[in-house]
Amino acid sequence: MKKAILIVLAIALVALAAVYVRGLIAPAGRAHVVKGDLDGDGKVTQKDAQICLSIAIGKANATPMQRAAADVAPVGHLDGRVTAADAAVIRRMAAGVR
Repeated sequence: MKKAILIVLAIALVALAAVYVRGLIAPAGRAHVVKGDLDGDGKVTQKDAQICLSIAIGKANATPMQRAAADVAPVGHLDGRVTAADAAVIRRMAAGVR
């Protein structure tokens, strides 16, 4: 009986450790999001602002990475949405004006 309890506890401990470690390691393929870079080229350009505006007005669908990169407004208090305000901020970022 004691042996069975120890085996169950050992299995539970291993399972718990696996869950804990999984939370610490980012899944393979998850890339770093550059705020304002919707086309993924590593730079914030006017093209990114245009893509953002297309998403904001419903002319284009956004990937999850694009949604994360596009949410830059309001500055200092992100709202989780892609709007024309985000496109305006990205346009200023591309021009070097923040």
